[in-house]
Amino acid sequence: EATTSSSVRTEEISSVNYSVDEVCIVIGLSRPTLYSLMSVGKAPPSFTIGRRRFFPKDKTHEWMDVEFSQQNGVEAGDRWHQKSQAK
Repeated sequence: EATTSSSVRTEEISSVNYSVDEVCIVIGLSRPTLYSLMSVGKAPPSFTIGRRRFFPKDKTHEWMDVEFSQQNGVEAGDRWHQKSQAK
């Protein structure tokens, strides 16, 4: 079965980026809360392709490290690293 170039590009994009639903799960926020953070410039960096929004995985993890350490102390960032390394 032949693979279309658009499906290959979608797979490549998905392998290094989170969708909105995925980033909500990873961060532990609801979709409305994520959109609220985006509206005030406090969400992880993202970009759109057409109507779809993507969050680069590396930038999302960096954002989580900074946000968790600022809000809850270093322990929260440590928990994130332990959780991500266990996978």
